[in-house]
Amino acid sequence: CWLNGSKEPVPLMFDSGAQVSLIDADTAVKCGVGIVDPRTTNITVMGVMGKEKMLAGLFAPLSFGQTQLTKQLCLVRTHQNETRRGPLFRERVNMDLLGFDMVRQWCRYVTIDYPAHKMIFGFNEDFRPPPAGPRVWKMPLILEGGMPHVVLEARGIRWLSLVDTGSAFGVEIDEGLAAELNLLKNAR
Repeated sequence: CWLNGSKEPVPLMFDSGAQVSLIDADTAVKCGVGIVDPRTTNITVMGVMGKEKMLAGLFAPLSFGQTQLTKQLCLVRTHQNETRRGPLFRERVNMDLLGFDMVRQWCRYVTIDYPAHKMIFGFNEDFRPPPAGPRVWKMPLILEGGMPHVVLEARGIRWLSLVDTGSAFGVEIDEGLAAELNLLKNAR
């Protein structure tokens, strides 16, 4: 997408498990993202990287082709993450995320086509599902706390699971559910 009229598109990872869009300070500066006066906000976020203070930012606009979304809030990270390869070489880890808040506020649907490396954001049109058949499977999407969830089931036990397109792992469960599913013996 394009941030604040940037000349080049800015790659953002679509993270349906992120409540709010989040960008690195470098990206905010490069794209001229407006920052809300830090003296009027006090934002501490708890996430996979632990607790960190962030700034409030504003995409004005956030553009997808001809569609422009005005005044979309985001968080701006002031910390950077790096990985090391050997004693001298460091690689910066980009944390520019398009959160589910944008979808919830502006979209009627999102389609993710992994093999084609394509996403379709339905801003103004209704979703047209593919024809039913043996290779099409669907389940209800439940919005819980503004986040997308589905009900999963294993061994007769059902639970609500977050749909997280930003996760690099398969299904993740907590230790309590793992114990209930009798999976802890095998994990040890």
